[in-house]
Amino acid sequence: MCSVNERVSGNECVACTVGKANPAGNDASGSDTTCQFDLGLRVQLRPGSRYDHETCQCADLTVEQTEELIDTIGTTHKYVLIGPFGDGRKYQYQYEDLETCTEASAYIAVTSGSCSGITSLALCSNAACKLGFADFTAVSDNRNGASNYPPYCYIDPLAPPSYLKFNDGTNTGTCSDDHKCACKAQ
Repeated sequence: MCSVNERVSGNECVACTVGKANPAGNDASGSDTTCQFDLGLRVQLRPGSRYDHETCQCADLTVEQTEELIDTIGTTHKYVLIGPFGDGRKYQYQYEDLETCTEASAYIAVTSGSCSGITSLALCSNAACKLGFADFTAVSDNRNGASNYPPYCYIDPLAPPSYLKFNDGTNTGTCSDDHKCACKAQ
């Protein structure tokens, strides 16, 4: 039998990920089980998930839906109700689309020098959204070692259709008024 905050995976008891919980008693000889988010926990949509374009705000996980809903292709899923978000609305999402909240204070906008990098396209979009950048759909800048562009996450006002760019760290330029960067707060 699995202990508190463990789930069954491949007939073994494994620890739940941070921010999730599971009661004791899952039988390891049975089918796989899942951990659930703690009600009241601050959550956000996981950057890179299929819903991350809807909001980057954090909300409280408030009510677990007890019914199982069937999606358009006939697959049954457990949904949770989270919110309200900053706009006062509540939404239903699957657990795998959520993660523990990263508050906006975890990021800063930099207009001179350099900063600690946001190291993925999804985190770049999330940081830009939380910082209130006009564009928060990051795309690769397709540059390698450009000296007039900063590394990682930045706005390029001359590059439509998306102005938010992500570089894998190879650029050597600095953040500026023209290339505002989204960075991790120290």
